[in-house]
Amino acid sequence: MMPVLKKTPKTKPRPATEKRPTKNGYVMPAELPRKREDAFAVNCKLGAGRSLYKLCQTLKREHPNLAVSEVTLQRWSIQHDWKKRVAQYDRNQAPAPVLHVMPDGSPVDEVTMLVKTATQAIQRAMAAQPAIQRVGDLGALISTAMDARGS
Repeated sequence: MMPVLKKTPKTKPRPATEKRPTKNGYVMPAELPRKREDAFAVNCKLGAGRSLYKLCQTLKREHPNLAVSEVTLQRWSIQHDWKKRVAQYDRNQAPAPVLHVMPDGSPVDEVTMLVKTATQAIQRAMAAQPAIQRVGDLGALISTAMDARGS
C-alpha cells in the first residue's frame, strides 16, 4: 500500500520588508548588516598591516558605535568572506602606472615612451647613413631595426 502524502497548505509569501525569524525566534535588527559593512570598510582602510585585533581596537577607539568583540569580527569575517573581499579592495586600490611627461607637456606611460625612444634611435641610425661594406652589415642593421620595433 502506498503511503498517503499530505498536502502542505500554501502560505502567503511575506512582504520583503517583513523580517523572518530564525528557528530560535531571533530576528536580526535592520542596522546589524549596516554595522557589519561599516566595520568592513574600516578594516579595508587599515591597509596592509590590518588584522582583526587591530580592527577591534580601532573600532573601540575611533568608532565606538561600531565596536564589537573580536570574536564577532572573526565570525563576520568568515561568514562574509572578508579575506577575499579585502584582497579585491586592495587590488582596486593599486597605484596607477607611473606617467611621464613629454617635452610638449602630454603625459605618456612607460611603454609608449620606450617605443618612441626606440623609434627615434632607429631613425637617427638610418639618417647617419651607416657605412655598409658587406651584405652582412645590411642584414645586421635590418635585423636590429626589426628587433627594436618588435616585428
